[in-house]
Amino acid sequence: MAEMHLLLWDCPLFEDGDRLVLLGGAALSISGADPPGGFILRLPAGAAWRIAVDGRDVPRGENGDFPLPRGTRRAAVEFRTGG
Repeated sequence: MAEMHLLLWDCPLFEDGDRLVLLGGAALSISGADPPGGFILRLPAGAAWRIAVDGRDVPRGENGDFPLPRGTRRAAVEFRTGG
């Protein structure tokens, strides 16, 4: 679990076409960027994640990524444990 925390803390990002792909921590704040395709939040598979933007849950896409709409400035990231 400590390794996961450190990985999330580093918060790397990279471009994928017209989107930015993010790996975020507990509360992800975004500023200074507004990619035309929005953002992609990429988190480890096999874990129960809950992502919300403006109080609305963001469903995980078929490829496992969480698409955050253009204009997103803050996303809540929750890691659920124990079923």
